[in-house]
Amino acid sequence: TFDQYHSNADSTYRITAQAIKNGEDLGEAIQVSGILAKTAAEQDPTVDNYARFWGLNYMNASLIMNKDGQKSMSDIKGIYCTDPSTFDVFDLPFLAGSAAGFGAPQKAIMTESVARQYFENFDNAIGKPFTLAGNNGSQEFEVVGIIEDLPQNTHLDFSLLLSMESMDKFSESRIAWATTNFYAYIKTNDQFRANSFLKNLQELHEKNGAQKLSEFGYTFNHQLQPLTDIHLHSTNYSDFKRPMDYKIVSALAIIGLTILVIAWINYLNLGLVRTIERLKEVGIRKSLGSSTRQITTLFLLEAGVLNIAAFLIGLTLVQLMAPYISEITGLEFSALLNPHVTLSLVGIVMIGTVLIGLYPALISNRFSISGILVGKGHQKKVGGMSFRRILVGLQFTITFLLVSGTLVVERQIRYMKSADLGFTINDIMVIQAPPGDVNSENRQDVVSYNAFKTELLKNSGIEMVVNSGEIPGERISWNSQIRVQGQPEDLAIQTSLVSMGLGFTDFLGLDVIAGRGLQKGDDPWNKGDVVINKQMAKELGRS
Repeated sequence: TFDQYHSNADSTYRITAQAIKNGEDLGEAIQVSGILAKTAAEQDPTVDNYARFWGLNYMNASLIMNKDGQKSMSDIKGIYCTDPSTFDVFDLPFLAGSAAGFGAPQKAIMTESVARQYFENFDNAIGKPFTLAGNNGSQEFEVVGIIEDLPQNTHLDFSLLLSMESMDKFSESRIAWATTNFYAYIKTNDQFRANSFLKNLQELHEKNGAQKLSEFGYTFNHQLQPLTDIHLHSTNYSDFKRPMDYKIVSALAIIGLTILVIAWINYLNLGLVRTIERLKEVGIRKSLGSSTRQITTLFLLEAGVLNIAAFLIGLTLVQLMAPYISEITGLEFSALLNPHVTLSLVGIVMIGTVLIGLYPALISNRFSISGILVGKGHQKKVGGMSFRRILVGLQFTITFLLVSGTLVVERQIRYMKSADLGFTINDIMVIQAPPGDVNSENRQDVVSYNAFKTELLKNSGIEMVVNSGEIPGERISWNSQIRVQGQPEDLAIQTSLVSMGLGFTDFLGLDVIAGRGLQKGDDPWNKGDVVINKQMAKELGRS
């Protein structure tokens, strides 16, 4: 059900590409050239509109706003520059303001949760200025709208949207044909033909950006991905948020159904035994005039009551445990929130009623009144010994496989929890530092950070303070290409970068196996002083 709530979900596609470098298939690239996507969409009359997102998560931004003469600041994640047309492609309801003025530079649209940190009345927020401070310096923006928070069932994930016209303050890639760092979407009409659109898109790429990319050894073959397929079928983990592998979902569904089948088999076995005990009751009912249809209805009604009671008890337990499940997973959980889930549960109750009620009824109706009341041989005939053995054997086999699989998964989880991470995580706390600009000429960010660090070290319980642009273990948002000086550009390696303070390697207990960590006087910006890991040294041919 992900992204199906959008009114244009069935006619919306994301532009992706199959990336190849020097003949090696790199898999799915979900970010493409922004100007390429825009131009292709505008040239195709069967494309009604387009949406692009360009991320600023790497800038470690803080939102600063003056409120009642005092500065209020909070850490902001999920910042993207986007087009005004985005609000036509996706259903993003406004709580205040609109996208009318969003096409101008230095305009911003907040989500509800961000706006609530600064405003009680959202209408009062429209037109208010704020400062966005981070690695790229400080920029002033004006609030033009506030939208509802994104629901859980969407692959999108953002908290602050900046106008695309503001992007030039941060990067020149808005008009770069060979820079692939935009999430791009198109909304189509009934006349849309995917092959025709992709042909024109690829021709534009070959004409404008392919040659430059080929200098780095890259080849891009563009594709279209339906919006509703993104969450379960995307293979790229650099998405807005990590997608779910449909194979995992399918495996969990199979496990759930398997447990349900075991329960049904178990009850059928018990039901067959109870059928023997109730044969005389059935015989008496038949002798009093009950028809086969009435006997069958009786068994089905009893099974229906039993299944409904079990369903209500199970649903109550699930709802009681929902807060704890949500706390563990970080996701909103409710068994009845999704209509598809509700219909599935109703279907399971109906199937269970038919299986549990119909089979014993059919068995009972096979016997004549005299045979039942006399009691000759019916205990051997009910269900058949071979059939019952098959049920028991099947139940045992399935249970054995489930228990074995559970033990294997438990051992894997235990290994992951005890595996050596390569750095120390004990007694470390992560807190948000004051906003700063790593490119600042007056280095005011350094002064601010040093003052912050000094205050922290006054606490006797704190031994060391180090700053870093990323949190170890989380997805790194700063990506680039590096190569050995003098090598051709097609040998450049795509990698992730982390800005770190002096003493970072000692702080995390990282083993420096050659050379040294960063020290005072090093300058990565002008002199190229960096620390690389063993894998990068190997790929650069320096191991």
